Amino acid sequence: MAASKTSGQKQIEEVFRKEKIGRLCRTEPAIAFPETPLSDALERLRGDSGGCVIVVEAAGPHGEGSSEKRRWKPVGIFTERDYLDKVALEPSVEGNAALEEFMTANPKVLLQEEGLDTALQLMTKGGYRHLPLVDGEGLLSGVLSVRDIIFYLAEFFPIEVMNLPPKLDRNQSFASREGE
Repeated sequence: MAASKTSGQKQIEEVFRKEKIGRLCRTEPAIAFPETPLSDALERLRGDSGGCVIVVEAAGPHGEGSSEKRRWKPVGIFTERDYLDKVALEPSVEGNAALEEFMTANPKVLLQEEGLDTALQLMTKGGYRHLPLVDGEGLLSGVLSVRDIIFYLAEFFPIEVMNLPPKLDRNQSFASREGE
């Protein structure tokens, strides 16, 4: 028989359902175009990109005299993982190659109004560290990262996060510090 949930568990589940992921994004997404040279995309990735570059195409107002902000439709994502898997160990890759050769095309996206529970499920099942967020028209509104979620949880549970030691499985141990 399944154990009943405690009031604390119910509270957490309710928060995860109600918290809209669009509010959790901590940084403006770095963007590039499919034809952007790989070297430019790598510079953006090294900067304050949050670990990914969203590859976009123009959508919405952008003509001369338009007072509205240009809007972007996500068509791909280029992450640190893409760099490691597709670029780092390939000596023949040239910096002027188009980003579209290395990006993950048609990434999964979430509506900015979705709940945190939906984002956690998708990120866990898909192994994603970053998800582009879109508005109701499918236009880029942000990017959600695992880091954003961790910061949110640390703010929501500050005492618990600061006071609980990491739990290791019985058979796990650290033989040495990282880098030694």
